[in-house]
Amino acid sequence: MSPADRLLTWLIRANAAVLLCAAVPVFFPTEMMAEMHQRLGLGTLARDRLTEYLTRSASACYAMHGAVIPCIIIEPHNPGPVGPGHAISIGSG
Repeated sequence: MSPADRLLTWLIRANAAVLLCAAVPVFFPTEMMAEMHQRLGLGTLARDRLTEYLTRSASACYAMHGAVIPCIIIEPHNPGPVGPGHAISIGSG
């Protein structure tokens, strides 16, 4: 594996690690989400079911994407057949 391939592999792994951090906000209380929204200078968070659903599902989607990426790049030069991880990624994308 060339140095460029190794670098790309590590960048993809780092991306997956950052995306996996999105699993934590799925379990945040709504009050905490509203406070973080305010502190980031985004104004007040709309308080309704749809907003709560969308904030949690967006975080879950990013976290799932971060979990699928390492399954796909286990062996970058020999991806092998399409497995269940690919089906989850395709189905959620």
